[in-house]
Amino acid sequence: MKRYLLTPFALCILATACTNSDNPQLSMCQAVAKQLTSNTISEWGETSQSNDNRSVTVKVAFTNNSGQAGSLDCLYKKSGDGTVKTAPSKVALNGQPIDNKILISAGVKASKELLAGTYKNTVEKYLDLLEKVFVIKKVTGFSRNLRKEITKTVRYYFWDCGIRNVIINDFRPITNRRDKGELWENYLMTERLKKLEYTQDSARTFFWRTYDQQEIDCIETKNDEIAAYEYKYGNTSAKIPKAFERAYPDASYMVVNERNYLDYIS
Repeated sequence: MKRYLLTPFALCILATACTNSDNPQLSMCQAVAKQLTSNTISEWGETSQSNDNRSVTVKVAFTNNSGQAGSLDCLYKKSGDGTVKTAPSKVALNGQPIDNKILISAGVKASKELLAGTYKNTVEKYLDLLEKVFVIKKVTGFSRNLRKEITKTVRYYFWDCGIRNVIINDFRPITNRRDKGELWENYLMTERLKKLEYTQDSARTFFWRTYDQQEIDCIETKNDEIAAYEYKYGNTSAKIPKAFERAYPDASYMVVNERNYLDYIS
């Protein structure tokens, strides 16, 4: 199960807010274009922007390394007060709409590209501040045995899923959401952390992932014991990743779903 920092495009908001650009929507659209074209853009062409009561559309033209021309249209919704979102809700490459899953992946990579620039330290300070005032929670990667385990990346979760919903402007029931998996993970992770805190449990919490995309949502360690938890919305199950099973044969493993989540968080 792939999950990203904060929410699929919450990171975009932080990234574009910290660029020194008069047009953060243009910066994000260009960054997404580079990801969707596998970083083959050699030159930017003309840009244009259209505006109506509900949205802003940014169009960027480009030429790739083979000399072929292309374009990307990014639609940004407006909030009730007229503020333009910094994460595109719809994107079309050369007139062809991009699937939402591909857009999420490209958006996250684009955000990381923006964050890797001059203002990375500024964003890190913002994230640190948000954690100190209990808006988000940082969770680090777990590793003891495998070289291919990822430990340098971190994940952030919102203590209050309502803030997450406000950022992406989606208040629909979870059954109607495209991001139900991410929302379910955020909810279970933070509620579990709250339980460990108020029960004064000394367990430490991590996530586990390898470079070949095997992962587990939550790892808890206590007194040399390891417990692994995979979050699945609905009543589905999941097998333990083989790399984890081989590396940690004594670890317990549990799938947390709608049938048993209350025992897990309360």
